Amino acid sequence: MATFTTATSPWRGGDSLQSLIPPSTHRRSRRAGLIVHLMGRGAPLTDIERGRIQGLHEAGLGLRQIARQVEHSVGAVNRVLFVTPTEHKTPGPAASLSERETRYLVPTAAKGQLSTKQLKEEIKLSTSVRTIQRVLAGVDWLVYTKMDNTLPLSAEDKRAREAWAWEMLMNKDPVMSLDTFIFSDEKKWNLDGADGFQTYWRDLRRPSRQTKRRQAGGGSVMVWDGFSAAGKTELAVLHGKQNSDDYVYTLSAFMLPCGTDFMFQQNGASIHRSKRTQEFLVEQEVRVLPWPARSPDLNPIENLWSIMNRHVDANGRQFSSVSELTVALYEAWYAIDMSVLQSLIESMPRRCKECIKKHGVTGLHERVPCHSSTGVIDTSYVLHTWVHGVGVPAATQ
Repeated sequence: MATFTTATSPWRGGDSLQSLIPPSTHRRSRRAGLIVHLMGRGAPLTDIERGRIQGLHEAGLGLRQIARQVEHSVGAVNRVLFVTPTEHKTPGPAASLSERETRYLVPTAAKGQLSTKQLKEEIKLSTSVRTIQRVLAGVDWLVYTKMDNTLPLSAEDKRAREAWAWEMLMNKDPVMSLDTFIFSDEKKWNLDGADGFQTYWRDLRRPSRQTKRRQAGGGSVMVWDGFSAAGKTELAVLHGKQNSDDYVYTLSAFMLPCGTDFMFQQNGASIHRSKRTQEFLVEQEVRVLPWPARSPDLNPIENLWSIMNRHVDANGRQFSSVSELTVALYEAWYAIDMSVLQSLIESMPRRCKECIKKHGVTGLHERVPCHSSTGVIDTSYVLHTWVHGVGVPAATQ
């Protein structure tokens, strides 16, 4: 509220209105001859006025003198000089989810069975899907991630894997020493690069990078190789669909030059288990390592594939011809150092222990029962299994 009067109008005995109003409660109007009488809180102090107050105070002036100089109240001057300003947080909008809803949402999401949209429908939340995502993102022990790929294992597969791991750890036969093992496998590479997502950090100021995707990956190259603690075989490039005769030729040309004083590992592919292949291995007196089905995680050669992948498919690299990809595979294979091979062989005990710890399971999150009510693995049945040739303990059947 403001009242206006002329500066020269008499009021009660001829005193002008300007002389009766304290300096801190009036301002001269931009219009000549008018005095504005402000009621209530004055205008906020500017930074210049605050600095002037500080300067006058340091010059030795009192509060009232400063107030007259800057035309503000004594209280305003006092607040500038002696009151520490406090930050007042502006209250935001009310939370979209109540505390009770959040307590129910988080453990439901942690079960990992529902998407965010399904959580909204399941719990009957009125808030948006994006809000639910923000709430869940704020939980430090919860993360939205991709499932781990794993092989479907039957109960028999798990028991066989665990029993094999125990045999490897308890083996005392020098013939079965890790130094005598040759691990082998086949692997296919596409000209278009690795299957799956190609990701990179993109500069949004530049055009996006693109990757070609041709039919059947643009073509492929299949290779076979093997390695041991003493070194690796030559890289065998395979042509066309392989049968037992092709596999026997590959072993003759690329494995036998390493000799026969070793334990040969191969997986359970049909051409590996065929009668023709088995007869050849017997003829050549090659000792074959028993290998559990569906166990690529136990084979360290899978790590060699990963090392080669980083070289061959680096930065989303793609190839225009089979010969170009073949050259890259040779370069990657022969670049692998001996120390890498020895390190992978030395990792076998750790792989076996991990398999036993998970009771033969390859996945990270599959729940399996323990072999005893106490949750402690009973090792006696393993010794009985391998010494007497009995299958699996009754407790696990």
